[in-house]
Amino acid sequence: MASENRKRKKKILKITIPIILILVVGIFVLPSFFNNSEEVKKYSVFNLTKNDLSEKVSASGKIESKESSNISASTEGRIKKVYVVLGQQVKKGQLLAEMEDSNIQNEIRKTLAASSIDLQNAAMNKNNKARDLESAKYLYSLGEISQEELRKAQSDYDAAAMEYSQKSAGSDVSYLRKQLNDTKLVSPIDGTVTFMNAKAGTQSSGVMFVVEKTKDLALNASVSEYDINKIVSGQKAVVKSEMTGEEEFAGTVSLIAPAATKQQVTGQQDASSANDKTQFKVMVAIQGKHDNLKIGSNARVNIITSERGAVLAVPSESLAMDKKGYAVFEAIKKGDTYKAKKIRVTTGMETDLMTEISGSGLREGMKLVSSPQGLRSGQKFKVTKAPRMMTAQ
Repeated sequence: MASENRKRKKKILKITIPIILILVVGIFVLPSFFNNSEEVKKYSVFNLTKNDLSEKVSASGKIESKESSNISASTEGRIKKVYVVLGQQVKKGQLLAEMEDSNIQNEIRKTLAASSIDLQNAAMNKNNKARDLESAKYLYSLGEISQEELRKAQSDYDAAAMEYSQKSAGSDVSYLRKQLNDTKLVSPIDGTVTFMNAKAGTQSSGVMFVVEKTKDLALNASVSEYDINKIVSGQKAVVKSEMTGEEEFAGTVSLIAPAATKQQVTGQQDASSANDKTQFKVMVAIQGKHDNLKIGSNARVNIITSERGAVLAVPSESLAMDKKGYAVFEAIKKGDTYKAKKIRVTTGMETDLMTEISGSGLREGMKLVSSPQGLRSGQKFKVTKAPRMMTAQ
């Protein structure tokens, strides 16, 4: 009997222990399961503020002088003397260099000497013809010569007088004087000598000087065909150069090329990639002080194509969209939690980070949910951090 009782007890224990374990697990696990299923989600919020928004077109290029002049010799020859050095500031009309001119000077002297002899001969001939004419008039009055002979004497005098007048006006050395003047290379503008290829004693070749206005700079930028119609003359711009880092320089669009400049495309390109190479030149005049900018440096520009001042704007990721359009979620404080309220909005200007919004339910300073994905109107939630102010970038 005792043996049977022990067997019965063991059997009861085998059945009871698993049941007890199940009950224990249920006591601790099930409440946790139900609590997790009702866990309140967390969202970040921000205060709605007014911002200044602007749409921009970005481009890059090189800093250039707004006015530049290449100076070359009109004729080849030996350089006699150079009067400036690289980097020197010069005035309009200032002498930069002289070419050898001894041969031209000799030609002018010879021509003038020959002209002087010709003038003396012309004067002598005129005087002679004048005496012949007076004699012819006297003889004609006596009836000793005909009227035809008198007319010939007059004609000879008129020709001699014209020749003397032409010789008196000066010899024809204007072409030689122009050549002499061309041996002097002068600056056509005020500016700085930014390039020199001239040395005394050497032969002239190609461009010998470049003079540029280093205080009057512009950015020669390339703009894609997809953006060029957004740009008009007079638009404001912000320029940054590689050599000056994040320093900003104010600019204004001063010139837009009427035709595209296509870059050379190498290798096999499809039609879409070829179109990407179509660029338009846009000149942006640099305004204000820009002592640190240098001609030839690489630079980038943001051209402001549109602006909106003091408008309600939100980070683009805070907008929710459904079949009815765009909406934002207001965060309404309810004790220790917040309650979401959906507000329909109309969007306006968009930038890379911000979007303008308007609507009857909006007010400055109200709390909105930053990223409302999965949020429903009326849903309770907690915030991950204190409300923060969002501003346009």
